[in-house]
Formats: sequence, structure tokens, C-alpha cells
Amino acid sequence: MRINRSEPAAVAAPTTPGRALPAALGLGTLLVYVLLAGPTFYWLDSSELVAAAQGLGIAHPPGHPLASLLAKLVTLIPVGTLAFRVSLCCALQAAATTALLARLCQLVADEALPPAEGDKAAARRRRIVQLASAAAALTAGLSYALAFQAVRAEVYALNAMLLVAGVLQLVHWHRDGDRRRLAAAGLVAGLALCNHHLLVALAMPAVAVFLFAWRKREADSRRAAVAFVLALLVGLATLAYLPLRAAQNPRVGWGTPTTMARFGWVVSARLFMRTPGRVAKNQPLAERAAGVGFALMGALGPAGALLGLAGLYLLWRRQGTRQLAALFSLLVLGNVTSPLLVGFDPFNPDAYGYLAVGVVFLAVPLAVLVAIVADALASWRPAAAVVSCALALVVPARQLWAALPRADLRAHWAAEETARATLDQPPGALLLTSFFETIFNVWALRESADARPDLAVVHRNFRQQPGYVERESQRQPELARQLARWRDRDVTPSDLRTLAARRAVRFEYDLNVGDALARALNPDGLLLQPDLSDGTTAHTRAIMRWRDAIGPVDDNETRRAVVWTHYLWAHYACRRQLSGLAHKHIAAAREIVPGDRQLAKLAASCR
Repeated sequence: MRINRSEPAAVAAPTTPGRALPAALGLGTLLVYVLLAGPTFYWLDSSELVAAAQGLGIAHPPGHPLASLLAKLVTLIPVGTLAFRVSLCCALQAAATTALLARLCQLVADEALPPAEGDKAAARRRRIVQLASAAAALTAGLSYALAFQAVRAEVYALNAMLLVAGVLQLVHWHRDGDRRRLAAAGLVAGLALCNHHLLVALAMPAVAVFLFAWRKREADSRRAAVAFVLALLVGLATLAYLPLRAAQNPRVGWGTPTTMARFGWVVSARLFMRTPGRVAKNQPLAERAAGVGFALMGALGPAGALLGLAGLYLLWRRQGTRQLAALFSLLVLGNVTSPLLVGFDPFNPDAYGYLAVGVVFLAVPLAVLVAIVADALASWRPAAAVVSCALALVVPARQLWAALPRADLRAHWAAEETARATLDQPPGALLLTSFFETIFNVWALRESADARPDLAVVHRNFRQQPGYVERESQRQPELARQLARWRDRDVTPSDLRTLAARRAVRFEYDLNVGDALARALNPDGLLLQPDLSDGTTAHTRAIMRWRDAIGPVDDNETRRAVVWTHYLWAHYACRRQLSGLAHKHIAAAREIVPGDRQLAKLAASCR
């Protein structure tokens, strides 16, 4: 129950069950996450985040300083590979999210239920709240949306943990009036803004409305607001990591934020900003909305999602819980807005990382609904209340069953094996990469295993990013003059011939390679080289060895990576009129995605 804010706050210590159950749920989900975690880095940003953690670098905008610092701490634990330790950090964060969510569900469900009369009724009410909260927290914790952020290196589990921790402090303050809770919420909000500011910014309207609702009832609202803002600024001080580490020129150092302009470029994540018109052109709003709706139902299960919405309705119906209803309604609404703004790819696991926040906050009204129904049944038959809560545990069991195949990365080595094949080059060679996953994987392998320090590596598609040329010129001074030329223009055949006269040069093909450059390159293993010799046979053997090394193509991102590799090679071969090689790669890709239209179009044009 809320206290009278005109009186000093008397903060009661939580009961033992209230403390023990969330901790047990956190440990249980942690065990599941650790058992499913990959032994090495994964695709997408996972490998880059591993490299940034191990080398204390600056990850892609907005820099993710807090994620790198926390992951670096966990890499000091002597267990598994360095990449596994970064995944372990994410597992700890997701498990903490589940535990904090369970406590949040307890508080809100307790607020929503009518007072119990008598010790026996109070004990029964307490059991109902515990079981309902456990069911809701496990439903979110074992959903694919959160579980897959716990088994690979990513930033979304940290984001969910911080937001749930901040909202938990707000709800405590709502109940007991202790202004220290408000300051703690501000500190957590500041830390969260140092991780993924878009998702946090979309949650801030909910927080603002919640705080404004108490403005007239708070005796010293101005002082409380100042405490919140000052604590938020303290959390934001974590951003100082970015220029401090940039001055040390780490391998992963996006934007080199040693000036205010570059700092702003990194923190604003301007690189990834897209206008609403551009997003709408690529994906209509109706398609995005439908994708988000189906993803939420898939994450919580149709029953879980609908029950969560019904729980929100019940919170709105009760006069004493309308402020909480507004808080959680706006939190969920703000979160589902994020994929509507940036686009939604239902096959990209990062899209579910965005929605993980909405999933955990929709689990709170789910707990409310289960608790209210069970409490109503208890007045009819006490045993029915326990049975109804036990039946609610079927939902998280279903979650685990559904998420298990998709979140199981125990056998995943494909990204690391691809990086090893990419680095299998002549001693002292210059490697010019083009695809972002390639350079991320190379960074991860070099940071975690010190692989091939003799190779020089330049990513040609980063050459125009702020600070990239300067950073790589310091790290690889022998390439400084060439890098300065590439700042304003792309690599040319003449550049490759000049470089190849001094060292072996290997080049990764991309769709943006010009015709003249494509004609100057020939296959050599998994890459291309500026030599007139025909390396088609050796290339075919290298592709076969790579496919054998990565093993079964049984998860979506590995399928994407393999199909993309075959597509790029087919595209290159068509441009070089190597139709036999092109159709070999098209056939290999079609074995994985038989009905792909782009492959069919390429096959028709390559004769």
C-alpha cells in the first residue's frame, strides 16, 4: 500500500519470501542461459562487442561504454573462452533482469490486490503474489526476446536490466516515499543512457508522467526532481570513458571521439539515423506494426500477450493503481515504438533485443491479472487459487520449449571458423575487408586469441568515418600515405598493383566495387588478389573447407552469412563472366534458401 506522503516515510523491510523468490528465479534462469551460451562469438555485433570488451575499445555508436566495462570485468573470471565470458556477462544481466522483474511484479501485484483480513488470508494472499510473480517473471526471462540476448555478446540484456532496476526504484518510491529511491532511479537512468539511449529515451515519457502525477502530492517535489536529475548526470559521467580510451588508440575505436565533434558523432549514433520517410520507403508502417505485434505474441505467447494487456486494463480500472497503469502502458508503448521508428526485421535477433524491454514490462500486468484471478478464486475455494497460479506456470514452460531450439548456441563455432579462414593468408599480407561482419570477426579473433598479428588489416568501407584514417595510420604507419588517399576515394587497381609489389594483398569483394577494380581481381581462397593467375580451383577447395569447418547451417544468422558469401561470389563471377563458378555458388546458396528471388534473378542474368 502507498504511504501518506505528508508523513515521514517508514520503510518496512521486505519479507523473506519476497527476497528469496526473485533470487531463486534469477539463479534458475542464469543456469539455463549458461547451458545455452555459445562457446565463442556470434554473428552481427557480437564479435565486435567481444573485441571492444577485451581491448577496452569503443564499440559502434553510441559507443556502449558501460557494456564494455562490465564485460571486461567478467572476462577476468577464468572460465571458458574470452568470448564465452562476455556472453556470461550478458547471461548475468539477463538473470538479474528476471530477478528484478519478479520483485517488481510482487510489488505491483500486491498494490493491485485488496487488503487481506486475518493472518490466514494474508498468508494465502502472499502465496498468490509469489506464484503469480514467478510465472510472469519466468515468462519474460525464458522468452526468446530476452533469452537470446543472454547467450551471446550483446547490449540488450544490460538495457533491460537497467530499465527494470530503475522502474523498480520508482515503484518503491511510489509505495514508501523514500526520496533515496528516486535518486537511485536517476542514477540507473543515467547509466542506461550510456548504453542504448534510444530505448531509454522512449521510456522517459512514461517516467515523466509518473513523476508528474506525484508533483502536487509531494511536499518537496522540486528537491526530489533535482535529486533525480543530479543522480542521472552522475550516471552519464560513464561517457567520459569514450574520449579517455580513444586517446589510447584501441583496435576497436569507432569515431575516435577525442574532439567534441567526434564525441557527438559517436554518442548521437548519427551513423544509424534514418528519416521516417526512408524507413517507410523500405518497409510500410502497416508491415512494421504487424511484425512487432506478431513478435510480441511470439515472445510472450499469444496467451501471455493477451493476458498482459488484460492486466493493464485491470490496473486502469482500479482507481488506486491508475498511475501504475499509466507507467506500464507508456513503457510498453514507448518500447514498441522503437522498431516502428527504425524498421523491423523479424528474422534479425537484434529486433527482439529491442522488444525485450516491452516483453518484461508487459509481464508485470500479466502477474497482476494472474494474482487478481487467483485472489477471486480463493474467496470461492482456496485450493483453486493455488491451482490457477500453478497453471500460469505452464506459460513459462511453453516459453522455454519454444525458445530452446532458437537460443541454443552450444555448438556454434561458425563465426570464429569464418574469421580463421579469412585470416589464413600469406605472412605479412595486407587484408582489405569490405563486409562489417568480416572485420568484426577479425577484430574478435585478434583481440581474444592474438591471431595473425603479422597481417595488416584495413576495412575499406570505414575509411570515411571520423578518425578512422588517423587511427589506422598510427596503428599501421607503413600504410599512412595510402590511407590518406583512400579517405577521399576508393581503392583502385593501380593502388593494389603498387601494394602487391611489396607484399601479398588480399581483397574482400563487395557489391560497391567498381567494374575496373573487379576486373583486376582474381579468386584466391576465400578472398581475391590482384594477380593474373587463375585461382578458381583453389578457391573452390577453400570454400569446401570453410563449409566443412563451420558445420551444419542450422541457425538463421549462419544461414544468412553463408548465403551472403555465396551470393557475393556469384555476383563477382557473373561480372567476370565466370558463369561456371557463378552457378556453383548460386546452387550452393539455393540449397539453403531454395525460393530466394535475388538468387533467381542473378541466375537468370548470368549466362
